[in-house]
Amino acid sequence: MQIQLEAPTPQAALKLYLKILSTIYPPTLTESEIEILTAFASLPASLEHFRFTSKGRSMVMKALNKSYTKQNLNNHIYSLILKRYLYRTKDEDRTIYIAPAILKAYQQFSSSVPQSITITINALRTTLPTK
Repeated sequence: MQIQLEAPTPQAALKLYLKILSTIYPPTLTESEIEILTAFASLPASLEHFRFTSKGRSMVMKALNKSYTKQNLNNHIYSLILKRYLYRTKDEDRTIYIAPAILKAYQQFSSSVPQSITITINALRTTLPTK
């Protein structure tokens, strides 16, 4: 079975990608974590190495238009680190980055090249024993 969908925005495509990834790769992401991770991924390229600084965090809080406090946002960020969707560098700066596969997916969704998502479901066929 194949399902065709209209081309979503890059943010909507990344949210869908994260929902699918989250079901395949535990631990599962919450809706808030998906929303926050998508917001950080969609920050301008000029903030690539500074997404999780105070400037990046304030831009995300403003973009989400939710009542996230800085503490609440920090809790979600550390939860995403524990779930390995974000990681810290091992140098003394311990900079936080988004997992490369997620950023690459977002860049693909943002490119002008037409995108398609194909989901193939192979049903298992079972035969009943005959008498």
